Amino acid sequence: RLPAVGADDEPDGYDETLVPSDAGAAGQIRDDLLFRTLVAPLPAGVRLFFLLDSCHSGTALDLPYVYRPDDRGMAARAVPGYRFARPA
Repeated sequence: RLPAVGADDEPDGYDETLVPSDAGAAGQIRDDLLFRTLVAPLPAGVRLFFLLDSCHSGTALDLPYVYRPDDRGMAARAVPGYRFARPA
């Protein structure tokens, strides 16, 4: 994770990131870029399946909810303070 840049849309003040093998040269991939590239362009009604094996990231796509296991299985939880803004 890296300190958030631009609009303060991260409740904890940090962007989640992916660290590619060339991160030393190209840098980390921020959740804001993943959202703008993969989520925002989707037409209404389209579903995106994104599987990510990570240790402790809440959401790598900056989504308004996160799935967390509970005693009844998986449950969607709203991300506190999330503002769903579509990029222009």
